[in-house]
Amino acid sequence: MSVAATIYSVLNLVVLTWAFLALVMWFYIAYTKMDVMLRHLSNCQAIQFRVPYFGKGPIGRFLMLSEIIGVVRTPAWYLKQGIADPDDIKNFPPKLKRLLVIQYNLILIPGIGMFILWSVGKYMGWLK
Repeated sequence: MSVAATIYSVLNLVVLTWAFLALVMWFYIAYTKMDVMLRHLSNCQAIQFRVPYFGKGPIGRFLMLSEIIGVVRTPAWYLKQGIADPDDIKNFPPKLKRLLVIQYNLILIPGIGMFILWSVGKYMGWLK
């Protein structure tokens, strides 16, 4: 195995570990902070409409957290659509909002990294 292939394999391992840890953290937030987030977004139609559909299971919590992060990160779009309440977004706890945005970025980075590593592997002929 060449040095480049070894470095490539190590980078793959790092990115996959990062993605796994970010997902674990995402589920931790979904299970520990979901009630607080839903309470603060009680008048937000985008969230309240989805509560009965997503349920309390792990996938439902993951999808609900994704929607909450969407409302918190891009409130202008939700407000323009009329499915978010400006007071709910304004009164959302800033520390929790910052945590959600950081968590979003922590899951986005390994996603981009996986795409880059896949592209490099295809170009170098390491992936079939």
